[in-house]
Amino acid sequence: MADPIVLKVSRHFDAPPETVFDAWLNPEAAQHFLFATDTGIMQTVEIEPRVGGKFLIVERRGDVEAEHFGAYLEIDRPRRLVFTFAALRDQGTTRVQLDFKAERGGCLVTLTHEMDPQWAEYADRTREGWTTILGRAERALGRIAATVSRVIAAPRHLVYAAWTESGQLAKWWGPNDFSAPVCEIDPRPGGVIYIQMQPPEGGRNTVEGRVQQAIPNERLVFAANLRDPADGLMAKTHTVVTFADKDGGTEVSLTQTAVPYRDFGPDFPDGMREGSRQTLDKLAAMSFA
Repeated sequence: MADPIVLKVSRHFDAPPETVFDAWLNPEAAQHFLFATDTGIMQTVEIEPRVGGKFLIVERRGDVEAEHFGAYLEIDRPRRLVFTFAALRDQGTTRVQLDFKAERGGCLVTLTHEMDPQWAEYADRTREGWTTILGRAERALGRIAATVSRVIAAPRHLVYAAWTESGQLAKWWGPNDFSAPVCEIDPRPGGVIYIQMQPPEGGRNTVEGRVQQAIPNERLVFAANLRDPADGLMAKTHTVVTFADKDGGTEVSLTQTAVPYRDFGPDFPDGMREGSRQTLDKLAAMSFA
């Protein structure tokens, strides 16, 4: 039997090994870099962080669902992570090893991918892919998260409907002075969410995403790309909305995580949080009669 092709890729991270290691096993973090592309939208991110546990990453790329899957062979935090990997169901798996070594106030990550010789023609493309993933991982470590909550004076099923019915969502989506002239949502796992947001100064930004989880009257999760038609990708976002009974109404908790693809300046986290507050204020002002 021919020896496997061995690819090695390394990158220095300005973060401790524990932080970088954990990102590979955290679905919320991993979806921003693991097999992610600029144009694709994460549809499924399932990770069982244990030896023998499996992972499944599905990114929607146009009309194609790009699957990546495998199982964990070794989890030695924060030193080493080893897993099998495949992208085609009818092909064998390959072996990927990540080594994390503290250096220069951060860590060096070395990725080793053992490929079957039959895939030799894809070696350069595979090396480039892993190099891109490590670069995206560094960007994902700088992701920004904001959580806001608001009690809405309406029962849960009506508030959930305001999030999951296109006509209702269009009435309140976005911060103050923003409108949503185009608003579509299919509240099922894999369903499309597409919104055109019009800011007061003109122009339109688009939110294009996929629903990852929808538990009626309890939880809604979706991933989306925020784009400027002129300048392209602005940020990749992940949104979790929960609904719970409280004080005779419904407490809505909104957690949004964003990985910026442009420099929004140091005030971006506060601006994201304030935008979320204003959005929930607009929802609270709706008539639910």
